[in-house]
Amino acid sequence: MDLIIKIFVAIYLLCVQSFTYVQPISFGLTEANLNAVIFAGEENIVLRCEVFNAKRASIQIVLGKVVIATNNETENVVEHIFPVVTLQDSGYYTCLVTFFSMSTGKQTLGENFHLVVHTTRPQCVHSKDMFYYQVGETVELSCFCLANDDCKWDRFHVGDNNREPLTTLDKRVHSSKSIVRSSVGPLSIKDNSTTFVCYYGPSDTEQCLIGPLVILPDISTASSPENDVTDTVTEAIQLNEMNIGKAGVVFLITAILIIFFFVVVFPLLVWVLCKRNSPLTHRSLEDREGDYAEVNMNEQTESNEVVHHNDPPENVYVDNEVQTSASKKESVGHYEIPRRQLNQSRKPSTSKKRRLLPDTPYTTRLGTVDDAYEIF
Repeated sequence: MDLIIKIFVAIYLLCVQSFTYVQPISFGLTEANLNAVIFAGEENIVLRCEVFNAKRASIQIVLGKVVIATNNETENVVEHIFPVVTLQDSGYYTCLVTFFSMSTGKQTLGENFHLVVHTTRPQCVHSKDMFYYQVGETVELSCFCLANDDCKWDRFHVGDNNREPLTTLDKRVHSSKSIVRSSVGPLSIKDNSTTFVCYYGPSDTEQCLIGPLVILPDISTASSPENDVTDTVTEAIQLNEMNIGKAGVVFLITAILIIFFFVVVFPLLVWVLCKRNSPLTHRSLEDREGDYAEVNMNEQTESNEVVHHNDPPENVYVDNEVQTSASKKESVGHYEIPRRQLNQSRKPSTSKKRRLLPDTPYTTRLGTVDDAYEIF
């Protein structure tokens, strides 16, 4: 029993380790908020890869097939510095982490980062990848320009040439560029089709756009069928996230049940089958010793008696009725010993065995006349 408990504990620890021993990788440019946009000519830009919960992990930063930085298994952080950013520095960078896990052995994980080097400005960034916002949300606007550019934000509606400047601006200079930020919200239905423009000059090449925005009604207050569908989808997504979170528990329980079956149930079934099919059964003993059978003999019946008959008697008694050998064809060559009277009291019977005498020409048995037995 102690061995089974130890096996279960070991399986549990391995399963927990397989779920918890994860190597989170942080890979990207340092100061991500300020380096969301990179211009050619910027200096001392750092590409950093950091691995958490790593012990003697090999970390490499790779561009294509070329390793540009490595940690030589000494630290959990690797950095690559761009002294002066050029257009040729654009590309897909990969951080490869190789480590040893008790559950999976040697394993390699990777994280990608796409570096885009811009040659034109300004560059506009907002808080979402698409232009869909809900009522009540806030849009975060960021405009990246060079340090000597005087960038500003305006807003206007599609079809309306009248621009409205945004007065709440946050300007900051980092490296050789300036960042101008503004927050607009909470949004309402009136903000639908609104476009935001950042510019430092009148030409199209001196400005960038965000929008037009698509403002969706608040699903918490709307009751249209479309919103009901949205609620259903949202609930399904939440349920799916819960199911994903429970996947580890389900896997652990399944592993324990499988181990329990092979360690306890399966050996028990094999033992039962072997016990039932054991060669030392009563029937096997009969086959080996010469066709034994158990009969109940009355204590008044004479024991240790061998019955041999060479000549059949005139009368055969079957259930206290007299029959002749000639009157019963199937009884030819066989006969019965007269039984005791049925109304005669008997003591509790005991179990005795008789052995078949195959060479005896006539046999004696209670009820039918088939074989000859030696009572012992």
